[in-house]
Amino acid sequence: MSDSDNSSASGDEDNHIARPIQIRVAPDSSTPILCSFPGGLPSALQSNNNADAELPTFLWNKQQNDVKTTLFGKDDACFYTATVSDKDKDKQSVKYCVGVFDKRTNTLTLSQAACNGSVFALNQSVRNYQAHTESSAEARLSLVQDFSSAKKQKVLRSQAANRVKADSVVGAGKLLMNGVKQTMSESNQQAMAEGRDQQQQNAAIQLATDAWRSDFLPPFDATAAEPCKAYKAKKIVSKESWKQVGRVVEACLHKDDVAAAILDGGDGVGEEAPKQYPGKSPPKRFFTTIEDLIARLCSEPVDHLEKDRLQCAILVNHFATLYTSLEKRKYIQPPALDRTRFFGTPLEFASFFLDKFTTSTLDAQGNEGHVMSKTDKDRCMAHMLILYIIADSGTSMRTANIKPLLDDIKQDLTSATQLLRQAGFTMERKSGTSTTTAYLRTPLTFPSGIRKRALKAAGR
Repeated sequence: MSDSDNSSASGDEDNHIARPIQIRVAPDSSTPILCSFPGGLPSALQSNNNADAELPTFLWNKQQNDVKTTLFGKDDACFYTATVSDKDKDKQSVKYCVGVFDKRTNTLTLSQAACNGSVFALNQSVRNYQAHTESSAEARLSLVQDFSSAKKQKVLRSQAANRVKADSVVGAGKLLMNGVKQTMSESNQQAMAEGRDQQQQNAAIQLATDAWRSDFLPPFDATAAEPCKAYKAKKIVSKESWKQVGRVVEACLHKDDVAAAILDGGDGVGEEAPKQYPGKSPPKRFFTTIEDLIARLCSEPVDHLEKDRLQCAILVNHFATLYTSLEKRKYIQPPALDRTRFFGTPLEFASFFLDKFTTSTLDAQGNEGHVMSKTDKDRCMAHMLILYIIADSGTSMRTANIKPLLDDIKQDLTSATQLLRQAGFTMERKSGTSTTTAYLRTPLTFPSGIRKRALKAAGR
């Protein structure tokens, strides 16, 4: 081999030296859309394509609630559509990435495909395509022409020739509607337009009401088959609060007198010894209605005690304690970190209460604190009343009278009735008395968000 051949071979080896590739991940804001064409590539993307073929253009549509994402495209021949939902994203076992290799910097940039690495499989449909559909008369005529006698065919042809289309008659079909519109006064035409606008407005009001209800009420299942499954007690309070009260009830169940163990300070068992009040009785820990409820629940044998309802009763007492203590305060100081109780309630429940039913604020010195707005108070009252009905009635979700609890916490019956109706409860008041029954029916039926009196007052 000559020297020139050796030099050429060594030059080829230098050109094929492996160089490390740097890999980097693109930011989330630059996620590409990855799509496929199961029905075949568009004509502009095929190898033997026509130079005049139009490249497809695409639009990206993501709904406000992020439930579905739609990709829509079109070219001169077809439409392309694909939809990816949240359920599809959760079920997929493979997530796709798109890599772009830069030869100059020897860098491979990886980007996860949009919608959590999903692929949009585009469905194709031909533009301006109309399927031929026959009317029943045309189909009958076709059958007769193919299979019937000449006499029968002649009869049907005669019937078809004598048939008159409605649009060909003056005063019928489209001509009739156009004539009516021309003779209508401007006020009537305006009323029809306002009626259409009102329907759209009512739909928007209903959507806004549904969103408000989801935020205002505890988590609920509007399509539940049984009333006891519409609202779950464990979802009305935080997990920490439910577990803390569960430990308390479990400890009290081992006492000889379960009700006395709870009412004598059982909500602090194993956590903090009760304070001593020499010369006077200690402050009352439970409201009278809750005391009666706990005594009634504990009257059953220990083996048949419903632990969840006892937990609900204690939590209702926590709700009532903080609500009556904080509702009129203009500034609520956060609980001290070295304390285990806040206004007589466990710190786990107090933290949940302040986070869920108060609004952050600042005092005159700029210290952070809380305050209960009107919305916060109503939301708290709705949660407390639903929890009380669960504790009082169990699976039936029907309580004979909510008035005693409202009297205990000094709240208005009318306002409480309206709140429970917003939660889907049916309220019945016994004639001549203040006894008010609340019960739940499934599936849940909520009041309409359209205020007819307000619309009537506005002259609509």
